[in-house]
Amino acid sequence: FGTQNGVVKYNSKEVMKNSVPPITSFQSIVFNDEEKSGTLKDTTLPAGEHNIEFIYKGISLKNSKGLKYKYILEGYDDDWSEFTESNIKKYTKVREGEYVFKVKSFNDDGVEGNMTLIKIDIKYPYYKQWWFYISLLVITISTLVFIIKYRERQQLNYLKKLSNELDLRTSELVEQKEKMEEINKDLTDSINYAQRIQKAILPEEELVKELFPQNFVILKPRDIVSGDFYWIAEYFGKKIIVFADCTGHGVPGGFMSMIGRILLRETCTVKNLRDPGVILHEIDQGLVNVLNKKTILTPIKMEWI
Repeated sequence: FGTQNGVVKYNSKEVMKNSVPPITSFQSIVFNDEEKSGTLKDTTLPAGEHNIEFIYKGISLKNSKGLKYKYILEGYDDDWSEFTESNIKKYTKVREGEYVFKVKSFNDDGVEGNMTLIKIDIKYPYYKQWWFYISLLVITISTLVFIIKYRERQQLNYLKKLSNELDLRTSELVEQKEKMEEINKDLTDSINYAQRIQKAILPEEELVKELFPQNFVILKPRDIVSGDFYWIAEYFGKKIIVFADCTGHGVPGGFMSMIGRILLRETCTVKNLRDPGVILHEIDQGLVNVLNKKTILTPIKMEWI
C-alpha cells in the first residue's frame, strides 16, 4: 500500500501470530505404578530404585494441539531435552539422590510459557548415610582397640604365667642346687676324711728315711682317695717295701687299699711269712674270705724289692 510516508507491507501471518504464552502444570506423577494427582508437592521416597513417570500439560487458547515441551531432570539429565509433543516422561531405576524435574511448554508460534518444577528426594540406604560411616568407623576403631587390649592382656597374663613358672622352677632349681651342694659337701667331707684315714695308714716319713735314707717315695693319686698305697717294714733284719695297686679308683680303690693294707700287715707280722709268693697267696685267700667270694680276679698286685 502506498502512503504519503512510503510503502506499507502487510503480512497476514504476522497479524495472526499467537503471542500469548501457554500455561504449564503437572497433571499427575506415577511412583512405581502408584499415581499421585491433585496438588502435587515435593516428595521424599524411601531408599531403593524407583520408576517415576511425570504427566504434565500446557494450556493455550489457540491451537492447543500445537503445543511442544522441553524438560530436564536435574541430577539425572545433563541438559534440557529437545522439543517434544509428548506430555509424558518416564524415568526407570532412579537411585538415591536429590532431583528436580522441570518442564516448560511452547505454543505453536514458539512462545515460551511458564516453567513448573517439582523436587524429589530419594533417601540414601543406611549403609550410605553419613552416620553409618561414622558408626562403622567407631565400631572398627573400638574393635581394633579391644583386640589390641585383649591381646596385650593375654600377652601380659602369659608373661606373668611364664614368670611365675620361671620363679617356681628357679626356686626348685635353687632348692635342688642347695641339696646337691649339701650332699656334695657331705660326700666331699666324707671323702676328705677317708683321705685322712688313708694317709694315716701309710708309713710315716721318719720310717722311710730311717730304713731308706737315700731314697724317697712320691704318691700322687688320681682321685682324693686312691687304690694305690705303699707299705714299709723291717723284720728280723730284712727291710720290706711294698708298692700296691688295687683294683678300682676313688672310693672303691680306697676300700680295697684299706683291705689290702690290713691283709698285708696281718700276713707279714702275725703269720711271720717272708716269701713274696706265699705272702701274695695268703693275701689272695684272705681277700676271698673278706669279700665272701669263691674266686676273685687278682685285685692286688704288689712289687717286692
